[in-house]
Amino acid sequence: MLIIFILGFILVWFLSGKIQGILADHDDKTLQAQKLLTDAQVKANAQIAAQVQSDADQLQVLTAKVQVQDAKLIAANAALASALSKQQKLMLPYLYRILRFVGATCTECKSNS
Repeated sequence: MLIIFILGFILVWFLSGKIQGILADHDDKTLQAQKLLTDAQVKANAQIAAQVQSDADQLQVLTAKVQVQDAKLIAANAALASALSKQQKLMLPYLYRILRFVGATCTECKSNS
């Protein structure tokens, strides 16, 4: 009976060692797969970060260009408004004469002539 108990104990000890080895191999393979996934994710994150930085740099360049263009447009609009105002002031006396000729009245024209 003692021999059967000893053989059973050895068998259980041997099988538990095998099961622990199988579990350890499975855990190791799972860990290796997780490391590969993590490395791939780190590389993808680095690429995304580089793209974000590149996009931010391009945005700054484009923003500066738009600001320069806006300033040019503002200056051009101011020059155009000034020229238009001068043109209108020059034309008002002539317009008043034409209106007076046809018999109409213009209070703004009278004040400028």
